Amino acid sequence: MASSASSPTTRENCRPKEPSPNFKSTEEFYRYLEKSKPTQLMVINFTTEWCEPCKQADEFFKNLPHEYEDVKFAKVDVDVLMNIAEALGVTMMPTFLLVKVKKEKEHVKKDDMQGDHKEKKEPPILNKRYKMVKLDHVVGWNKKKEEELRGLIRKHRHTTT
Repeated sequence: MASSASSPTTRENCRPKEPSPNFKSTEEFYRYLEKSKPTQLMVINFTTEWCEPCKQADEFFKNLPHEYEDVKFAKVDVDVLMNIAEALGVTMMPTFLLVKVKKEKEHVKKDDMQGDHKEKKEPPILNKRYKMVKLDHVVGWNKKKEEELRGLIRKHRHTTT
């Protein structure tokens, strides 16, 4: 009887990865933040239904949770949650923000490189309980942006802020 060289099938390795949430309300977005670990990387896809580059990026974004299981992914429709986009400075779609969530108790400052000098900036405050440390972003979509986003995820997924 020949033995199989592949791993045994278990409930753990057959379980499908949850799809990235697409928030319908600010409250849903905050509940998602509540579940985030302070050092866990989150990639937020700011999109709209009418944006052609957003549609092109959608299939790629849907597959990212399978590649990076330790990273959280979320999708925000800017037409529905403009307040979240504005709070995070998103003005173009698609925009992919790489962030880490800080609870209000945690006092954090982020170094923001601008030119040859460093400037200390407070993370954006989304409400009384959460701040988001923006680590990086990718704006627009094409094959080069796809590789740029993958590289930034690899760079930031195990960093602490």
